Amino acid sequence: MTHSFQPDTIQTDSPQLQPIAPAKQLPGWRLWVPLLIQVGLIAFVPAQDAYTYATGR
Repeated sequence: MTHSFQPDTIQTDSPQLQPIAPAKQLPGWRLWVPLLIQVGLIAFVPAQDAYTYATGR
């Protein structure tokens, strides 16, 4: 006794792809403000050592 799977409906047409909407461009400050904050935090630690080395305190 063998059973074979036969689907009830047969899809002959392929699904239609929807076009992707163009991406909206972000304002410039959304890049530069976080970038400058990160650069400031990264530069803060070596700046302390450079100040101590330069002034001797």
